[in-house]
Amino acid sequence: MLRLECSGLIGCARPGWGRARIARAEQFGHLAQRLGGLVLRILAFGESVEDGELVGRQVRGHGRPVDVNAGQALLSVVLIHVVEKRVQSHSCGLPARTAAKRTGRFMIDKIRVPPVYLRRSVGTARAVPAATGFDLVPDVRKIALLRPSALGDYVFTLPALYALKATYPDAEVTLLGAPWHARVLSGRPGPVDYVAVIPPVPGVLGGDSAPGELDAFRRWSAGEGFDIALQMHGGGRNSNPLVGSLGARVTAGLRAADAPPLDRWVPYVYYQPEVFRMLEVVGLVGAEPVAHTPMFELTADDVAQARAVLGPPARPRVVLHPGASDRRRRWPAERFAVVGDALAAAGAEVLVTGIKAERELVDEVCGRMRHPARPSVGELTIAGLAGLLSECALVVSNDTGPLHLAAAVGTRTVGLFWIGNMINAALPERGRHRPLISWTIHCPECGLDCTRDIYPARTGGTGCRHAPSFIVDIPAVEVEAEALDLLAACREEEALARAYK
Repeated sequence: MLRLECSGLIGCARPGWGRARIARAEQFGHLAQRLGGLVLRILAFGESVEDGELVGRQVRGHGRPVDVNAGQALLSVVLIHVVEKRVQSHSCGLPARTAAKRTGRFMIDKIRVPPVYLRRSVGTARAVPAATGFDLVPDVRKIALLRPSALGDYVFTLPALYALKATYPDAEVTLLGAPWHARVLSGRPGPVDYVAVIPPVPGVLGGDSAPGELDAFRRWSAGEGFDIALQMHGGGRNSNPLVGSLGARVTAGLRAADAPPLDRWVPYVYYQPEVFRMLEVVGLVGAEPVAHTPMFELTADDVAQARAVLGPPARPRVVLHPGASDRRRRWPAERFAVVGDALAAAGAEVLVTGIKAERELVDEVCGRMRHPARPSVGELTIAGLAGLLSECALVVSNDTGPLHLAAAVGTRTVGLFWIGNMINAALPERGRHRPLISWTIHCPECGLDCTRDIYPARTGGTGCRHAPSFIVDIPAVEVEAEALDLLAACREEEALARAYK
């Protein structure tokens, strides 16, 4: 596998970017992409090659090869990897599989492509092997990875999945996941080829399994003949034995102190950015990062579902998401209302979203606002939610799945984080994402230090069972200021897009 390496990375165009965002990227270099079609175009000395591929040190296409070692050329490259993808979902242990096949197609105004990089260099560009510190596994046809987790956790895994697919482009990647993965990923372009729903396993995936279901799963996995099995689901006390039983030639993944070893492993330390934790895991089998920002592929059906329920945005649309499964991560409803009013006064359309169990919370936010706000509770699937978020100017949310999904479809975010979660879950960019931090570590009810449970050698208590909000010390004025700033940036971007028409 070859990648194009240029000195002077100055910008990138990402999935989820429409005309406006791509137009903004043009300020950083010559965007060599023809928006009307699916092309690879490389400009060097005024020449171009369309629908090409990188072969050795040249780019081959329908025209004659162009040497990418063109010394003093101002070289602008956009790599668009358009592949025919299939995602098949099946329940392991059953004699038959049900498959959904879809060909990836990407259209103007809905540009949803795997990682697209804009690089500009004055000097030499060169194609180099994707070298890493760990050995590649030879003759890999099938890869399994265990990650039966929630929405946000899957989003954090995406950069690692793309790295894996770039390193082993001909291998089938099977996600050993939860039922929601099968529903959402079937037929969706992206780095996952298959989803296998694992049976309930204590400490891995909750629920009650039928007699013999786990044995059937193990027989199925042995029959698949996986070459690599990756454990990306926690410290491994329960996950590592499951991965070890898959019959793969090489096992690799995370390992806490109480977990059995794998063939290759890295220590599981709780406080680590999840994106880089996952990248470190795939690095064990030689996969080098191609991006650090999660990118969730959209389909036309995602947007269509959202528009069927909520209509297209007539003006900048903003989503407030006041819920979170962990109540300690919830910012007060009255403060969401204050921010919502400020955004509505600035001309935004305000939606307040939540799952069915959060209806009361959503209604409270809407009821406290002086300006009209549209509640949306349990109306959309995860796919529809992705479509909705992709058309939003901004999302203001607690640290929960919709916040991370919004960022992964290219939408600006203001995230409300407790300091520990900030370490693990916040994105590092500040141009589009503004995480605000609560520094509270003592329980607001009893005063115990709630960070000591993972630091037993330190004094100060072992935490408590209370569940008040740990992010109430984030003032509304800070959130309002960041939200209005990002809303203004979105408007500038749209104005720039109109100027480029």
